[in-house]
Amino acid sequence: MLRFGFAGARANAALRIVYNEKHQPGEALLADEIIPTFFGGDYYQLGKMTSKIYQFQRVIMGSRKMAHRSLNLRGTLPGSYSFENSLYYFTQRLKASYGILPWSGFMSAHTRLIPDRAIGGCRGVLTDNKRFTQDDRAMFQRILDTIKRSGKCDIVFLKWEDYSFQEQLRIFADSDVYISGVGTGITRAHMIKLGGVVVNLGELESLGDPARVQASYRDVQFSTGAPYLGAMFYPPRLWNIYGEFQPEAVQYIIEKAVDK
Repeated sequence: MLRFGFAGARANAALRIVYNEKHQPGEALLADEIIPTFFGGDYYQLGKMTSKIYQFQRVIMGSRKMAHRSLNLRGTLPGSYSFENSLYYFTQRLKASYGILPWSGFMSAHTRLIPDRAIGGCRGVLTDNKRFTQDDRAMFQRILDTIKRSGKCDIVFLKWEDYSFQEQLRIFADSDVYISGVGTGITRAHMIKLGGVVVNLGELESLGDPARVQASYRDVQFSTGAPYLGAMFYPPRLWNIYGEFQPEAVQYIIEKAVDK
């Protein structure tokens, strides 16, 4: 993947930084400082490559203004809703970098993509979200425990601080079902198994002045339209009526995702 504009330029990174037990905004860091932490392999800067001609198996190009799977037509990459999209190849390469997938084959256009959902039993992950309240978290855990006891699916409630990036990646890669709300929580959904199902719980968002509240499902581009993932959503009608999660509805939609 070639991505222009980073090398010596600064990139904004949303990092979890704590000073005096208080969360602070992210810092502006060089890409060279970030990539070794998350990339899991080597990378090269175009300006430091010495030969005039290079041969690549596959090239995906973008600038800092082009998102991988953005719904914004000005920013999206070509073929974003197909097996050709850059987010799919980025995910496969990331998994290979950490030894989850073999390096050979997955970049070839002729490689068969075989869904392996629920092979060895259903597994899933519900990723924590800053929008969840403590009551929400307790309710989610009760639901996951109930589903596990039923034998339908073993779903982990993942809290960011409890797992390293590599541990998180392995959990995602082994999951058939991914559940979270909007924002950062849903942006790891593309890392689950081929044929998996993503459940976007949404949120009740306040917009405008005077404020109006409405059910919101931002970041749907990480699942909706991808041919290798299914997508389900917590009903907006229930958000609009109750303004908070209804346990029966949460359990119902998760079980539907497991059965899909």
